[in-house]
Amino acid sequence: MFSVIIPVYNVFQYLEDCLNSILYQDIDNEAYEIIIVDDCSPYKEDTIIKSYLEEHSNIKYVRHDVNKRSGGARNTGM
Repeated sequence: MFSVIIPVYNVFQYLEDCLNSILYQDIDNEAYEIIIVDDCSPYKEDTIIKSYLEEHSNIKYVRHDVNKRSGGARNTGM
C-alpha cells in the first residue's frame, strides 16, 4: 500500500481535477490511500472533500485548526 498526500490551501479550482486524476488511475483503490490535509483553507475545499469522502473509502481527511503552511501540512500527512 502507498499513500498520496495532498496539502490543501486555496486550491478550490484545482481540487476536483486533482482527486479525479488520482482516483481514476488503473490501480485498485485498495492499493493506496489519499490523505488530504486542509491547512485552514478559506474557500469551499471542505465541501468538495466531503463529497469525495462519501464515495471513496480510501480517502482520509485532516483539517488543521491553525495554518501550518505547506511544510506543516505535508508533515501532518506523513
